[in-house]
Amino acid sequence: MSLKDKLNEVSIRWRRASVELRPSALPDALVILSEKLEQAGQENIPDINVFAADIHDRFSREYTPFLTTREIKTITRHLFTDTESGMFVSSTKILDFVLDRVENRSSTSLLRALTQAYFFGFNHTDKNEDCKKLTKVLQKCPEHFTPDLLRHAQSNQFIGEEGPNQLAEIIMSSNENAVKQLAKLGFKGGLSTSAFVEVAFEEACEMVARSWSDEASFHKLLDWNAGYDQGKDILALAFPKKVKQLAHGLLFPWRSSNREPSSELQARIRNLFLTVLGDPRIEKNKWRGVDEDDRQVFIRWMNAASMRQFFDIVSETMNSPNERRMWQSRRRFWTAYLGDAQEVWVVFGAKSAQLAEWQARETGDDSFLQFAQFSTPGALSTHAVLLLRIGDLTIAEWNHVGKCRMWLSRRGTAPVLYHKEYEVFALRNNEDWETAHYGDEQYIWQRKVARQIQEYTGVSRFQID
Repeated sequence: MSLKDKLNEVSIRWRRASVELRPSALPDALVILSEKLEQAGQENIPDINVFAADIHDRFSREYTPFLTTREIKTITRHLFTDTESGMFVSSTKILDFVLDRVENRSSTSLLRALTQAYFFGFNHTDKNEDCKKLTKVLQKCPEHFTPDLLRHAQSNQFIGEEGPNQLAEIIMSSNENAVKQLAKLGFKGGLSTSAFVEVAFEEACEMVARSWSDEASFHKLLDWNAGYDQGKDILALAFPKKVKQLAHGLLFPWRSSNREPSSELQARIRNLFLTVLGDPRIEKNKWRGVDEDDRQVFIRWMNAASMRQFFDIVSETMNSPNERRMWQSRRRFWTAYLGDAQEVWVVFGAKSAQLAEWQARETGDDSFLQFAQFSTPGALSTHAVLLLRIGDLTIAEWNHVGKCRMWLSRRGTAPVLYHKEYEVFALRNNEDWETAHYGDEQYIWQRKVARQIQEYTGVSRFQID
């Protein structure tokens, strides 16, 4: 082959290489390669506590130590990690050293590590100078070395004290699923529950409590808390330390009984808090951190659910039209007193309890699992008792042909509500007053019961004379 032919072959190969390299694709390829290399060498240290002790020891001396790029990157990534030697960020000497290296080396991987550390360790209080130092570095980093996460943060004004509020505004004003929206903005994996996002979640809770426009805001907040986009609730807290704020956002807007959420939304809220905190009528200690006004909203819903469940289950055991008609009348009567009752509870026999559990499964409403059962013989499997406390008066309304019984609480013989088991005689003996349900259509028993309630409590819901 002649020299000319060899030169032509080299020229052809060069042209092919030029086409295949596609210079416009190089930046993306370099980013991918950088990320792969970073992952390969990530956390290649035996123990973060051993590493931290060594770094703190080296910086305790008079001279500034030499650190490898990997060591600088590891420190940056773990700035806010609470090691046995303390956090790196708590050492002014270490922090200033790292920030100086990040600024001067123009390294994308270092900037990415610093950005992640900023979000994980976010704490923009007046006394916290560490976050402010990180903020200054991240706000002025060179654009051509900026990783995607930081680019999103800069364009959406997340870097700074108002950053969480900006994120909350974006999430709550979007029609897209909260988790997908977070991922688009770079908050994936552990970053989705970082300290920065936690503060943003708290801001979102306050937004809903303060100025909600429709129920979509509540569903959005529930979706964000659940951390899902599959259409099924995960009954847990994404931010356990913010349960008070979440309860305030979801419950405070309904503090007025004149306005109630749809059955779907109320069931989602009830199911969440019943799972993570329990029934506030029983698990009082678990609800201690929640504002009392918010807790009372939830109790109101649970009382209403208990009363509704009682009449639903009783209706299932009715055989004749006359029985069903009578219980429709009883439902109307006692529902009228629901707003006056401080406590409402139900007790079921074995079959009635099975119906209640079936109802909970069919509706997906966990509030229907909140009931008591009889612990001793003497009650039929289809027996059910509605217990109410109105002021100083405790009332037991039995189903079938059972009587309505009343106890004055101050005398010490009244049954205590919210036990999980009851003996039959405790709900049938030592009462201060009782009556059978005669004269339903003539309003005879209703008038007698209403008169007793008014006499004992001063509460009047019906014309009784």
